[in-house]
Amino acid sequence: MENAVKKVKEIKVNDFYELKGVAKPSPSIVECFKICCLLMQSGRPPKPNATQKESDPEGYFLLAKSQLLSKPQQFLDNMIKYDKDNIEDSLINKIRPLTETEAMKPEKVAGAS
Repeated sequence: MENAVKKVKEIKVNDFYELKGVAKPSPSIVECFKICCLLMQSGRPPKPNATQKESDPEGYFLLAKSQLLSKPQQFLDNMIKYDKDNIEDSLINKIRPLTETEAMKPEKVAGAS
């Protein structure tokens, strides 16, 4: 957990502006933002159109772009201040399998963006 907090603090806000411009996100980017949306309780994702559905089948990257990446500095601040010690067990149980997918392997995430 400490390593994750350290990595979040290393994120530059400009990285979020770059990600906001990604038209076809990799599976790793989509999975990362799905987890972020769930943790930040961003609501339900919109239905992606046919073109978007190819890279973002559930619409979580679209949701992240509209809810989280619309205010990159606030999103970064929210991640840094996130109350990681009080995450509900039901949310942990929902997110845990997502963190164990092929797309979330460190080498895949590192190469994604």
